[in-house]
Amino acid sequence: MPHQHVSSNEQEEDCRAIEIAHVKISESKQWVVHCLEDHLRDVAQLAGDKALLFNGDDWASLAGLWHDLGKYRPAFQHYIKGKSGYDPEAHIEQGRVDHSTAGALHAINELDPMGRVLAYLIAGHHAGLPDWSAADGGGNSTLECRLDKGKKAGYLDEILQKSIPNDILKRNKPTTKPPGGAEGLHLWMRILFSCLVDADFLDTEKFMSPEKSFQRAKWPHLDELKNCFDSHMQSKLSKLPTGGAEGLHLWMRILFSCLVDADFLDTEKFMSPEKSFQRAKWPHLDELKNCFDSHMQSKLSKLPNSPINKIRAEILQNCRDAALTSSKIYTLTVPTGGGKTLSSMAFALEHALKHNKRRIIVAIPYTSIIEQTADQYRKVFGNAVIEHHSNLDPEKETAKSRLSSENWDAPIIVTTNVQLLESLFAAHTSRCRKLHNLVNSVIIIDEAQLLPPQFLQPVLDVLRLLTTHYGVTLVLSTATQPALSTIKNSFGHTVLRGFTDVHEIIKDVPALYRQLVRVKIEKPTNLNERVSWESLSQRLCEHESVLVIVNTRKDCRALFDLMPKGTIHLSGLMCGEHRSSVIREIKRCLQEGLPVRVISTQLVEAGVDLDFPVVYRALAGLDSIAQAAGRCNREGKLKQGRVVIFIPPNSAPKGMLLQAEQATVSVWHKWEGNPLDHRLYTPYFEQYFNIDRDKKKIVPLLTKDATECCIQFRTAAERFHIIDDAGIQILIPYNDNVEKLINTLRKDGPDRWVLRKLQRYSVTVYENELQQLRDKGAVEEIYPGIYALSSSNIYDQKTGLLSVVDIMSTSNVF
Repeated sequence: MPHQHVSSNEQEEDCRAIEIAHVKISESKQWVVHCLEDHLRDVAQLAGDKALLFNGDDWASLAGLWHDLGKYRPAFQHYIKGKSGYDPEAHIEQGRVDHSTAGALHAINELDPMGRVLAYLIAGHHAGLPDWSAADGGGNSTLECRLDKGKKAGYLDEILQKSIPNDILKRNKPTTKPPGGAEGLHLWMRILFSCLVDADFLDTEKFMSPEKSFQRAKWPHLDELKNCFDSHMQSKLSKLPTGGAEGLHLWMRILFSCLVDADFLDTEKFMSPEKSFQRAKWPHLDELKNCFDSHMQSKLSKLPNSPINKIRAEILQNCRDAALTSSKIYTLTVPTGGGKTLSSMAFALEHALKHNKRRIIVAIPYTSIIEQTADQYRKVFGNAVIEHHSNLDPEKETAKSRLSSENWDAPIIVTTNVQLLESLFAAHTSRCRKLHNLVNSVIIIDEAQLLPPQFLQPVLDVLRLLTTHYGVTLVLSTATQPALSTIKNSFGHTVLRGFTDVHEIIKDVPALYRQLVRVKIEKPTNLNERVSWESLSQRLCEHESVLVIVNTRKDCRALFDLMPKGTIHLSGLMCGEHRSSVIREIKRCLQEGLPVRVISTQLVEAGVDLDFPVVYRALAGLDSIAQAAGRCNREGKLKQGRVVIFIPPNSAPKGMLLQAEQATVSVWHKWEGNPLDHRLYTPYFEQYFNIDRDKKKIVPLLTKDATECCIQFRTAAERFHIIDDAGIQILIPYNDNVEKLINTLRKDGPDRWVLRKLQRYSVTVYENELQQLRDKGAVEEIYPGIYALSSSNIYDQKTGLLSVVDIMSTSNVF
């Protein structure tokens, strides 16, 4: 049914006749009504389509049909007509009108007990997935409480008195069962939620912004290959195990994702047609593979015929060969400097085309290196690469990329571990919306050893569910493969439910490690004997070019202060733009053969391509030491580089850094050979991961009562934060332009675009550090929760943010 344009003469009659989902004024100054019946049917169709790939279409379709049933309530119709100005006579009660609980009640009324699954999705399609009960402090926002309140208030009775078409109210019960059992129910529900939210957005977009909706990707290959695709998916899905209650949470999340995305898109289409029109038409993966093959052919033809380049070519071929196999979980074990970034993409493209995967998602541990990786891919694929992370420079964004970061509908996504993993345990609609687009994809987890130990069990559970039931191929890429297989204790009890049937991409890992030995590791004879910073600085001055990596910002500054003029400091006390500038200068010096001494924290260890003849590394985790070694003789220009391990004057701070250091000492005490022998990584990681692998008890929240469909989605989401104390950002007036942006915030208050532009000009500190700086007048709160340096004099162009001690000892700071 087309959208209805209403003249002023018709408006009074239509106010009574039409139940409204959305309403707007057209360019011709006429009211345009988005009929509620149309919206419900369209969102149902969209959400169902999005859930087809994991056989959840019957659930998602019902969620779409019933998600806005509450808009039939007279109170809501008065609200939207009065609030929009469509009917100035409409009576508006104070506050917003609940329009989601009625649909949740109807789902339970029609389908109980199965209706509870839909109740989560429908009740949460704006506010996010709720907890079931208030056992963990959910209060009035829990689903149980909302349903009880809505029942007592008669929300369902109100809408059932309306003339709602029978094809909307009455449908057959869903017949498919969520896969993965209780363990996977939360993720299934999140992905269902994603379907609903995205469908709702899309349908609204179609009405509000048809030109934006027009720009959304229309995938020609799906139309051309529809018969083949349907046949393939029917065959593929028929073989998937149904799973049990353990996988219900995942199934519900993915259904939720379908609903959310469909709702967003439909709403966007109506409300912002120009935005909907801008949505990208992305190239197919076979086009991107052609670009990649051409790029690699050109790149390889220009490289010198060196031993290291021959090895990288072999690694690339190993990846292409393994891509043709059909395993679900792969490891890519390549020493640092082996070219994993491009080789893993070669695997992903070949594998995706061979096995009909829809997209490639690359998850990277640090925002400090994600831009380098994304830029490398962008040189090959252009704007088909979407970056999604907190530090993204807004200048690199386009309208298409901003829209695609909402629901990850692009062919190649480069994101962070935090963004990917926290989305898989999220409850909020914006985080869940993308989840259905993980289905039938290739996910590469770069530096897999950095998966969060405190959440290792829920993370492995959800990744296993994705590979088992949702067509995901997982690649764990690293130089130091962690121990992620199932582990049992001495009594035979399982202490880690890990991966089974994992396929290694590299044909001969031990031989590859032997070939890529480019450094000699020099470790102290006595691992308990500490060296002073003064003594170490004297040793460092013997080298013209040397990289030193320490464990903390404080250590970095202490050693730097003892070094001669010209030494470079690199740490998190410097804002992102400052660090990038310094790294460019370091690379220039190395390329031109100029002497350069660098004192750095571990931020240079992953993804920063530096090549020093000598590297000193403070005692740390074995994986960190291996990464540090990757910054030494990287291109094999020397016969052998030197990596010197030293015991710093201060032990590592309590927590994961100290635990990693202790695990290294433990395995070295029992080993006389190469300190970085690849055979050490399994015992090292078994000890390193030997903590509570579900510290926040995420798994029981999602699976304990899943058989009763009682899942604590919101509490799990609140507890699942990979960076527990993310710290507080302080904006740095790094240059005149940044100072102008800070003044704009000071004058006008928060602006999302301005804040994003300032991401690269901030330094993160702990709360106690912030308080000390505020006490000294060094930091001001320019808006509640937004902090900025009060003077550029408090930021040093060599070392970054000054400490309170620095400020006290420096005259004329203010």
